[in-house]
Amino acid sequence: MTEMETALILAALNDEKKSEDERQLQAYNRLEMLRDNYWMQTRDRMAYYVSKDSLDILEKYINTSQNVYKRFLKRISRIYKKPPVRVFYKGGQVMTREQAADITAIYDEARVDLKMKTVNLFVNSVNTVFVRPVWRDGKLNLDVLTPDQVIVVTDPEDPTRMIAILIERKRVLPSGKSQRYWQVWTETEHFLRVEVGEYKTMNYGKVINTVDEPVPGNEAMVNPYGFIPFLPIHIGHLEAAFWDGTTGNDLYVANLVTAVRNTLLDFAAVWQSFKQIAVDTDGDVPNGLTLSPDSILHVKGGATFTSLDLTAAFDQIRGDLERYVRSVGQTYGISVESFNAPTQKSGVALKIESQELQDNWTDQVEIFRDAEQRLWKMIQRISEIEGHGVPLDVDIDVKFASMGMADEKTELENDQKKMELGLASPASVYMKYNDGIIDEAEAEAEMRYNLKLYKELTPKTDSLIMDIGMDTETEA
Repeated sequence: MTEMETALILAALNDEKKSEDERQLQAYNRLEMLRDNYWMQTRDRMAYYVSKDSLDILEKYINTSQNVYKRFLKRISRIYKKPPVRVFYKGGQVMTREQAADITAIYDEARVDLKMKTVNLFVNSVNTVFVRPVWRDGKLNLDVLTPDQVIVVTDPEDPTRMIAILIERKRVLPSGKSQRYWQVWTETEHFLRVEVGEYKTMNYGKVINTVDEPVPGNEAMVNPYGFIPFLPIHIGHLEAAFWDGTTGNDLYVANLVTAVRNTLLDFAAVWQSFKQIAVDTDGDVPNGLTLSPDSILHVKGGATFTSLDLTAAFDQIRGDLERYVRSVGQTYGISVESFNAPTQKSGVALKIESQELQDNWTDQVEIFRDAEQRLWKMIQRISEIEGHGVPLDVDIDVKFASMGMADEKTELENDQKKMELGLASPASVYMKYNDGIIDEAEAEAEMRYNLKLYKELTPKTDSLIMDIGMDTETEA
């Protein structure tokens, strides 16, 4: 490891400006929101709107039941809803299912479709996700890491290029105490950096004191691959940074605002249209009084009590909230109505309304097609070094299912029209609806067989004469 890499890793661990802590916390909060665990985040957000005394009362009413963040992200993250077709090539020729059976078995055993479906959702949530292909017990596994779990050291000359990755872990010592450490990977080294305490200096304040340890079985602390075996998948291309900390902030904040306003609505339901006692006195009035129908005032000295009529504008609050959520949804090509009544509009109308959503899906297909190709190359390189037998002369292409908004009947009519106009071959249309077929000759043969079988099993309509007034059938 060079002196520059050593200095950069040390600087990242010490994190003088706390930028890494803030970035990791942001990613953690988004993922917790995705898991419906954002009660504390909502409470912190409410502190912007009400006093501390009111917050202590309102926290009992916190309502996080309408997770707009989760619903929108699940609507966006659909490119793996239907497993993609992975086509393998050898010598420029498409491999048949039989020829690619061993590779397909490796992918199936690793549950790649399920893992990549999760990665797709996480990328749309936190903008960057790492995938590491690793063999355990003779089987391929895909480890998925999110930004809250890692620190990335980048090249000062190219901030988009990763030169080291540090994965935070904890272990329990024989004394029962917990000890923090980092798995460190550079292109040439792999070791553990273990925290052994903290000490203070004049320049940096609190600085982490660490020692390096070898990973069990790798006493030389060498990276056996010659590259960092973690594949970063970004939500988009960045010109001058590795992390994207802003994309998706609007949706994250919108969900917190939704929770806050729903909380205020729930609280308002308690004191909708009631008499609030008011007091006019020269005596002492307790501090921290809040509006509530069940509050009792205790005052000293002579006082005059009156009452105030208080009401809550429920319709206005709900209307403002709906307009707010709708405006955020438009950014992602999602209409609020589509959650409540998805079948009320025709496929064409939905397609026009959701052009931005279509564009979003198209971008994701490009991102994940590239990611799958890079992942396959990394699997090949690791297999070559560790001897797992994955063929090195095979390339991959990934075909994702159509993300069209049209219903199945409209889609089928469009395909039939394309075949009639010569814009698509029957075999290509057959493959569209039968993902397991990747060769046009095989598709055409299957199609001919199915049509022949259909004719054999379907009786001719002119062979039967149905007499409505009779219970029997007479041959023509």
